[in-house]
Amino acid sequence: METALYFVMIILSILLLGLVLLQGKSNSFGGSLTGGSDSIYRTRRGFDRTVFNATIIVGVIWAVFAAISSVVQ
Repeated sequence: METALYFVMIILSILLLGLVLLQGKSNSFGGSLTGGSDSIYRTRRGFDRTVFNATIIVGVIWAVFAAISSVVQ
């Protein structure tokens, strides 16, 4: 059971890392530290929105599995 739980945690971690890297320049800073006024209030559309929502969902699932793995030990 613990081995399967750890395997799922590794897969979720890799998936979460990939989703964060896919977001790239769609963060609120526009890819730079100073940013611009148009990049701060930009709404996410299409693929950016899908990746953003998937990142949140996978992050929550990862947190739930992390809590479960701490109880199982």
